[in-house]
Amino acid sequence: MIAFGRDLKQRNALFEQAMRTVVDIWAYDGTGGPLEFSVGSDSGRLDVAVNPSSFRKPRPILSRGTLNPASIAEAAAQGWPVFTAIKDAAAAKEQMTVYYAALQVSGHDAETIKLARERTAVGTAVHVAETDEQARSEAEAYFIKNPSGAIARNADDMICGSPETVTRKMREFAETGVGLMMCGFLIDLENQPQLRRSVRLFKEVVIPTVAEA
Repeated sequence: MIAFGRDLKQRNALFEQAMRTVVDIWAYDGTGGPLEFSVGSDSGRLDVAVNPSSFRKPRPILSRGTLNPASIAEAAAQGWPVFTAIKDAAAAKEQMTVYYAALQVSGHDAETIKLARERTAVGTAVHVAETDEQARSEAEAYFIKNPSGAIARNADDMICGSPETVTRKMREFAETGVGLMMCGFLIDLENQPQLRRSVRLFKEVVIPTVAEA
């Protein structure tokens, strides 16, 4: 936002304006005159409906990415899934409990609530090695080389360990009721065998074991 000259204090208002505009554009069928819209100092006009239209009717599924409790509550009010990042299962359970409770009393139909629950996701970084000690050592070495991180900044902010440890932690997240886990691995292009091993252990050991639970 800074690069485009936007006022950070207006980010929430700009987001809401942008989302309303997107929904209006999807709903616009070209009849009843032009559709005029504005987001902050930007404005536009449509005289015909956007073509091709959304394959899913009335529009694509919207999921709101946020860490803000107020925005999570707003997503529930809209019937939208939430995409958030939470580093431990206890915090995820607390947040999901609040979100699902708000979703349940939102007045949405059963299908909207079902879709929101199924599509609500938590993003986390994952690294798997043969032992907990090896996994943590490799993760710490990665963050020394990449201090800005990706979706984590240190080994404590991710799921890191042996296949058994990672499986246990993934099961803990599953028990919070979250619909999806979006997992990102530590991509070190200078150590691709380590990356391939981590993904292989996750695919061949962790996923099948979690699925059996």
